[in-house]
Amino acid sequence: MGRPPTYRKPEPQPWGGLLIIGAMLLSVLLWADLTSFYIWLLIFVTLAFGAIGFWDDYLKVMKKHNRGLSGRGKFLAQVAAAALVAALLFNKPGFELTLTVPFFKEINPDLGWFFLPLAIFVIVGAANAVNLTDGLDGLAIGPVTIAAAFFMVIAYLSGNIKIADYLQIPYVRGVGELAVFCGALVGAGIGFLWFNSYPAEVFMGDVGALALGGESGHHCRLCQTGDSPGHRRRHFCGGGPVGHLAGQLFQGHQWPPDLPHGPHPSSF
Repeated sequence: MGRPPTYRKPEPQPWGGLLIIGAMLLSVLLWADLTSFYIWLLIFVTLAFGAIGFWDDYLKVMKKHNRGLSGRGKFLAQVAAAALVAALLFNKPGFELTLTVPFFKEINPDLGWFFLPLAIFVIVGAANAVNLTDGLDGLAIGPVTIAAAFFMVIAYLSGNIKIADYLQIPYVRGVGELAVFCGALVGAGIGFLWFNSYPAEVFMGDVGALALGGESGHHCRLCQTGDSPGHRRRHFCGGGPVGHLAGQLFQGHQWPPDLPHGPHPSSF
């Protein structure tokens, strides 16, 4: 008798990010205020970074190109998308470029032209932080969902003039709509986590990791940004994602090169 046929579990496909983006954007289009400038900026960032990740996944999965997009090409595309968003904000009438430092209400430096490279750095840094974190079952979608829930609360509190005045935080007109976007991301993330938890049936891939990372980096700049008279100031909340990226790169340098697991700086 010959050896019985061996069963091999199908390899999980990296198209879960498309499910997340589709569910999230459908909810946003149904329930968000589509006249909001900030909502459309978030939609653009999500789609732009998602398109970069989709092309990279397409080359790897469908074209069997192991390396996908080159690191330089992927990075330049991300910088171009982030630069366009930063330029739109920079040229928006009434958009203030002052930086509000948490816990120091009297320190409000004017960023001026330095806003542009700083905004690009945070968006691209957050996108790659999530992309480097992704890889194991549920490893990236968990922190992203938690961060989205946090920003949902911040956006709602800052967008309500009575609550903002009671808590003595800056009121930002129109930013409450971002709570809808974050709520949609939380719902889509929880739904995806059911299929991505061990043993994973689907991965989010670069299409999901870059899209959610870019959206998170951009949202942390918008969660307390606005053009409300008398309260036009900026909170910069991107230290977490960018610090995460630095930690991932450091771990990649410290990881033994002969081991197959662990982040590697070349993936950036």
